[in-house]
This record gives sequence, C-alpha cells and structure tokens, in this order.
Amino acid sequence: MIIGSGHLVNRLPEVLAADALYIYAFDVENSPLAKSQFISDFFSCTGELMDHHTMQANEGLVVFLEDSNYDYYIYSSDALGIALGNSSLSQQTKSRVMPVRNKDCLSLAGSKIALSNAANHLGLTTPRFEVANTLKELELLLASWTTEAIAKADHGGGGARVRQFPAHHKGSLGKIDQSWLPVLVQEKITGVEINVEAQFLAGKLVGWTYSKVLQVSSRFGPSIDRLYVNPPSLDFLAELDALANEADLHSFANVTLIWVESESRHYLIEVDLRPTAWHQFGKQLGMDWSKNLVGKAAGASSGQQKLPEEGFRLSLYPRALKHAVRTLNLNMVLSWVRHKPGTWETRNTKDPVLNKLEAKSIVPSIRTDVLVPILVFVWSLIPETLQLRLRQNGLRRFVASLIGVT
Repeated sequence: MIIGSGHLVNRLPEVLAADALYIYAFDVENSPLAKSQFISDFFSCTGELMDHHTMQANEGLVVFLEDSNYDYYIYSSDALGIALGNSSLSQQTKSRVMPVRNKDCLSLAGSKIALSNAANHLGLTTPRFEVANTLKELELLLASWTTEAIAKADHGGGGARVRQFPAHHKGSLGKIDQSWLPVLVQEKITGVEINVEAQFLAGKLVGWTYSKVLQVSSRFGPSIDRLYVNPPSLDFLAELDALANEADLHSFANVTLIWVESESRHYLIEVDLRPTAWHQFGKQLGMDWSKNLVGKAAGASSGQQKLPEEGFRLSLYPRALKHAVRTLNLNMVLSWVRHKPGTWETRNTKDPVLNKLEAKSIVPSIRTDVLVPILVFVWSLIPETLQLRLRQNGLRRFVASLIGVT
C-alpha cells in the first residue's frame, strides 16, 4: 500500500509490478497514481493527506488505516510518519501500519534525534551529538563545540533545515528560528558521502544498493548524480540489521553514511523511513525489491550485484535535467544531449501518465512560455521519417522532454 504520491514514490508501482504482488494506493483525488495501470485499486480522501503546520493526519486517512490490513506500507514523505505518530490511531494499528513496528521506537519515523539516540543506545558508529531545546542552548552548544558542527531541525527533509558551523561558533544562527526546535547538533565527519537505498522487512535488512554522491541540487539538498560502486567495507550491514531488529523496521529507507577511509569504516548519519527516487533503479543494479516482498525475503540480506571497478553512473531524470537547465550547467546539459551513459537509457518510462508529468515539470525550470509553443510547432513540421531518426538520439530526447513528447 502506497500512501501519498510525489517524485519519491511515483515510479515505484511500475518497478515493483510483478506476478503475485498487488499494489494499492491512497492519496488525494487528483493523484498521479489514480490512473496508473500498475495500481490494483486506488483510494482517496477529501483534502490533503496531512496538515504540515499542525503535523496532523487527515481524518479520512486515519479511518482508512485503522481498518486496513496490507502486508507492506510505503509512505511518500517523512512528515506522514510524524503525522500518523501524532494521530488517534490505536497503538495496535500504529505498530501494524507504520514503518516502525516496535511501539517503543515509533518516534524513529521522522525524528533525527530519535535515530541518534537509538544508534547511541545500540553502540552504532555515529557522530558525537547533543540536543538543543532552545535557541539559547543552541548558541551555547555551538560556542563550546570543539570541531565543525552540523545543526539539523529534528523534523524535515530535503536539506532545507540543515546548517554547518565552524568550531567555537559565537556569531549569528542565521535562518535557524523557533520552528527548528529541538535541534540536533552533530560532529561534522569528513569523508565520502554515501547513500544506501535499503529495504527492511519484519525487522531485517533484506535488500540494499550503495552509491557515492557526485552532485547535489543544493548544499544539503537531494542528489542528482551518483556513482554506484562496490562498498569498500560491509560494516554498515550489521549496524543497519541491529537497528532494524531493535525497532522492528518494515519499510523502504533512505540511509546516509559517511565513509572515512583513514578509519576504514562508515558512520551512520541518517535513516529516513521512506523510499527515495533512486529506489526505482534497483533492478538495473541486480536488486529486485518486489522479489523480496513476494518471497518474504527469507535468509540473509542481499545487496546490489557486483559492479565493474569504475562503477555505474546514474543521473536522475527529471531532477538532474531540471537542475542542469535551471542553473545553466552546460556540461550536464550536454551529457543528456549527447546521450551519455546513465542518462536516457536508465530512465523508467512504462507509465505514460508520469512521462507527461515529468516532462511538464522541466518546463518551469527554464521559463519556456514562448519557447515551448515554438518547439512544438517546429517539431510538427519535421517529416515523420526524420522524426523517427531523431527519436533514437539524445538531442531529440532532450528537446522532447521539454515539450512533453515521449
């Protein structure tokens, strides 16, 4: 059961589609998943799924979940986990439908502080941390901190509420205000940023992929370009398994690690209990998420297939292309125009509704009020035989992505 929609989960139905696996969705009435050919049944409620100001779930969603009984629940955002934790759902239902099934660990769904506390309790490799409950406490903490520090609002995603500070910082807190509280302050770990797309089932890590972050959309924002590689160490598997067992995790997850080569170990930074847009590439890396669900993932965890020494590079459509055009990053634009490996051929395109939606999402990035109609008109003048030839190269795909031709 997929709760909500958005770029993190929209491609999952076509990726997970398999015999003996029925996929359902619950979202707003005009959801892009409502007409998906890969959804067995669609349910909706009136109004948004949650109020982001009060962090309360829509009562229609609460009623639906109270009476539901699906095998696996996938949430489209961290905020939904927090809202359901705050909801009137019975404790028994929360332990059934939330990504954390241990009633004593439900706060792990959306809370960075809860993760740090759990990691510390389990003795996992994680940065030194402290918690500030007031802005004054935060100022004192940063002033006494002997290394560079990362300050994070307890709730929030996409890197919007993350700031870095130098050692013994005594200046302004910048944009940090009361809405950030409580704030997690972590020691900054210097190393290679690693993302692991994980799958937990009944308190076990059952699947994963591993990649280095090559480029992000903003300083602490989501990645747009990655290099999938063979891990230099598998030490993180035991740590994720320990966390999964403690909290009885039953969810897809976005895991952030830092690899410190001089110490030959990974530091656990964040675990967001929802998918990422990168989960859609699992099969291309030899990781079949749906097979794990159908087979209940008996036995040890299985990871991505062994990759070539140079790794496997991927750019995320449409996020990477939107960023490239918006920031006039010509090298990245050319990688799509020239059909470089990891661009067009890795894109999932089985859902025509999403194909059009993604194409339209690129248009506002470059203010094509005048350009788009012109491109559509020029395209209509090209003979069909030439159109067919153009469809086979990256330039056609680049232009087509801007005007909605797939």
